Amino acid sequence: MNWFTMKIAVIVAALAGAVSGQGFEGVETMQPGVIAGDGSMAAGDLIIEGEWDQCEEGYVDLFNSGCAAPGPPYPFSEIACGDKVYGWTSMLGGATGTVRDMDWYAFELESETHIHLRAVADCELAVFMLDPVDGDCGEQWYTILSAIVTPVGEDAVMEITYDPGELGLAWLLVTTLDDYEFTDCPVDYVFGLECDSVCAADITGDGVVDVLDLLAVLAAWGQTGELPEDITGDGVVDVLDLLEVLAAWGPCP
Repeated sequence: MNWFTMKIAVIVAALAGAVSGQGFEGVETMQPGVIAGDGSMAAGDLIIEGEWDQCEEGYVDLFNSGCAAPGPPYPFSEIACGDKVYGWTSMLGGATGTVRDMDWYAFELESETHIHLRAVADCELAVFMLDPVDGDCGEQWYTILSAIVTPVGEDAVMEITYDPGELGLAWLLVTTLDDYEFTDCPVDYVFGLECDSVCAADITGDGVVDVLDLLAVLAAWGQTGELPEDITGDGVVDVLDLLEVLAAWGPCP
């Protein structure tokens, strides 16, 4: 996976309407720059990224450069669902050429999850949600799940549903765009990460798996195709879907 592929993904996401602007006025910055917004992220609620020295000449990011690191170990900043993060990034032109700061974050998920990400920045930044594949920056690296670009001073929103499988992990990457010219270093960004478990057996969507969902499976018995009653996703509503309802019986997590 190279940067050109990532940039194409960002463009496609933007054209598809993945970016919206609602704003985070009132967020106080702790580094040079101005972030606009609606005050929903008070400074005291924020987790500080802490990469302090990236604007120094010849800086090499060993703080949270993830799979872009020169080699193992690959450093990630660990976050969790519900966190609000304040970070900063840069693109420097020095004697060794352009240096892009890439902030990689990792967070754990127990099961299929609906992820809501909201981000705002002093400049246009690319934000990627990534499937780690093997989780170790190996030959496959990762798969891009979704991508957005932050309009200057306005929020961008990403909504995806993701099943982490046995690995139980997702990655988030925040970085600069190729053609952005920085007048300040660093520039600031804030993002909030919210997660909700997906309850596939709750066919009726009332927040609980009960007799109504069991009856829905029985009513669709034997039908094929993409149906909510086909909980297992094998293309047919059958006893396996019935067993899924029984296994998930009760309130959704």
